Amino acid sequence: MTVDETLRLISVDSHAAAGKRIVATTLYDSFDQQSGSSMKWQKSSNPYLLSLMLADLAISSCDTIASRTKLILTGQCTGAEYRLMVVEKAETAHASFFALASASPLRAFEAAMAPWLRSAKDNAQRLRQAS
Repeated sequence: MTVDETLRLISVDSHAAAGKRIVATTLYDSFDQQSGSSMKWQKSSNPYLLSLMLADLAISSCDTIASRTKLILTGQCTGAEYRLMVVEKAETAHASFFALASASPLRAFEAAMAPWLRSAKDNAQRLRQAS
């Protein structure tokens, strides 16, 4: 497989992933609505919410990996982007640790995953706009 064919596949996969991420985000947001009862629904009580968070994380991560792979294969990846790959992981791990430490036991996993999801979505959006 040539570099051009690989880049074409990455581009198609990236656009398909972006569409799936929008669907997952829409579903994720729909679970955040208040139910018909007088009590507000708690996010931690629904196992589907965490599943949607993880699906959204996976899709955004794949989009980021595809974009960065394209940059590396074409030789357009700068030293700043390589440094950012390392620094953002450390910052996100730091934020995740503190979110986990301050969360209630019922929402601990969601709190720990939120910084990773935010970082992956921000990276995917930034890299999509750059290309």
